[in-house]
Amino acid sequence: MRIFVFVLAALILGVSGMASAAEDAPPNDGKGKIRIGVFDSRAVAVAYAASKFNREHYERLKKSLDQAEASGDKEKAERIKAAGKAGQEKLHRQGFGTASVKKYLDLVKDKIPAVAKKAQVDFIVSKWEVAYQAPAVEAVDITDELVQAFEPNERTLKTVRELKQHPPLDEEEIRKIKD
Repeated sequence: MRIFVFVLAALILGVSGMASAAEDAPPNDGKGKIRIGVFDSRAVAVAYAASKFNREHYERLKKSLDQAEASGDKEKAERIKAAGKAGQEKLHRQGFGTASVKKYLDLVKDKIPAVAKKAQVDFIVSKWEVAYQAPAVEAVDITDELVQAFEPNERTLKTVRELKQHPPLDEEEIRKIKD
């Protein structure tokens, strides 16, 4: 049963790099429940959006845009602007909805094994991706610990706390959001 649950979670996650993280976590002793770390992906998206990773990404994008405009390359400038807009729309789907945040977790993948070990979980999955939970499985919310991997400030933590009090928005509601 344990192998089946692990394979199922690996398929859901689509994560090859997280297998090594599970090796560092304490193994299930076979006597208790299998522990799965679950997280609110919206909180991870909010933490990423306020992180150095996102700032650096947009600084690079802005630099490329400035260079394209300075050289008169209007086509490239428009592509960069479109990429920025698409990135913002993606953050809306992640921060207000349930879109995947795997790429953001990849940025802090070196911190994830310690989170898994501390929470004593066998693997980690977005809580929005769990379709079924057998009685032999214990879901452990590790949202706050994953958010900490992005080194959030108090303002970000406040936003995350407030966000967790509300259900995710559906796609139609997200499309109505304007910056």
